[in-house]
Amino acid sequence: MSSKTLLHEVDQLLGLTLVEENPEIDTLGGWYFTKDIELDLTSFIDYEGYRFKIYQKDGMQLHYIEIKKKEA
Repeated sequence: MSSKTLLHEVDQLLGLTLVEENPEIDTLGGWYFTKDIELDLTSFIDYEGYRFKIYQKDGMQLHYIEIKKKEA
């Protein structure tokens, strides 16, 4: 998913509460950056049953974030 995707769109698609918990952040990339400032390609964030991982970046600029539902 593009890092420029608005958080409220991610919430609607996946049934999450990103906007509610982060009202000052607009985009998926901005949210990811606040959780993982290192932006390491091997790291990931687990959130509300989903795994978020950087798929493509250029320096500190995120382009795409992979989102996968975690298996139970």
